Amino acid sequence: MRTALKHSIKKSSLHGQILASILITIAGFLFLNSCASTSGTKKGLPEKPSWMDTRPVSSLYYYGIGSALKKGSADRYRNQARENALSEMAGQINTQISSTMELYKVEDRFGVREMLQNRIRTESKEFLEGYEYMDQWEDETRYYTIYRLSKTVFEQNKEKRKKMAADGAYLKYQQAINHLHGRNYLMAYSFFVQALEGIKDYLGEGVVIETPQGYHIDLGNGSLTYLDEILKELRIKSNQNNIIITGEEPENNIIFTVTDKQNHPVSDIPVRFNYSGGYLLTDASKSNGEGQVIFPEFKAPMQSARETLTAVIDVQAIARNATFDIDIRRMLEKWNAASAKVQIEFVR
Repeated sequence: MRTALKHSIKKSSLHGQILASILITIAGFLFLNSCASTSGTKKGLPEKPSWMDTRPVSSLYYYGIGSALKKGSADRYRNQARENALSEMAGQINTQISSTMELYKVEDRFGVREMLQNRIRTESKEFLEGYEYMDQWEDETRYYTIYRLSKTVFEQNKEKRKKMAADGAYLKYQQAINHLHGRNYLMAYSFFVQALEGIKDYLGEGVVIETPQGYHIDLGNGSLTYLDEILKELRIKSNQNNIIITGEEPENNIIFTVTDKQNHPVSDIPVRFNYSGGYLLTDASKSNGEGQVIFPEFKAPMQSARETLTAVIDVQAIARNATFDIDIRRMLEKWNAASAKVQIEFVR
């Protein structure tokens, strides 16, 4: 009886130990599973991909990673993340282009280098054709995605765009040369500027084409050189260099004439005036059919004085009329042009 009771108690104790062991095992499993869920997958989210921690680097591809807050529809924030990824990819491409860009031959002479350095270059999304979706990941608040673009594909597309730009610029270049031969200086200037506009994104690399006659032309260098020559071709002179005025106005008109080097009058050239004596009623004009610009009206001083009237070919106005491109315009506006001075003595 006692032996049976002892055996029963021992058996019951063994069952209790087994049950306790099972419960401890289950609790441990649940704890480990909870830890794994916390460290690797939070609230059922997939584990972070490696590109979230370490950006891929390759000699074959450009990579762009973008993210967006999960606000609005899924399509909206996914598209925003994609746009951010492409923008980042474009930034990498532009950084590489800037770091490897050859210094343009005429950069210091014409200001191309400064224009390229000051310009914020953002590659159009259209220039990233051929990009590929790779992966995505998201947590409770943000959506992440990664895209890539083959460097070979990008260079091939770039060369196609460059050739198209060069072909269009060459047509403008030819038109400019024709106008220059006809002494239509403003039209020639405008078409040379249009040629520059067409190849603006490639000025740092040089755009050389071969003509049907077998000549090689650097469209950027050539256009800039001709623009400089046009400004140097234009001259301005006055019919009087020194004037004595005893009344309110000079007895004879002060006439400025714009010509080329061969002394042919040039019409429609903007001229800007500066008067040391102060305010001018009109400080800008254009040369007429005979290349002439009549002096502006100015206020005579109350007492004797010596003043200077300066007329300068208005490069800023010429550049503004030739292009809407801010970068090219700012570069051209800094160039110098011919001027003429008249010394005026007021005797009271």
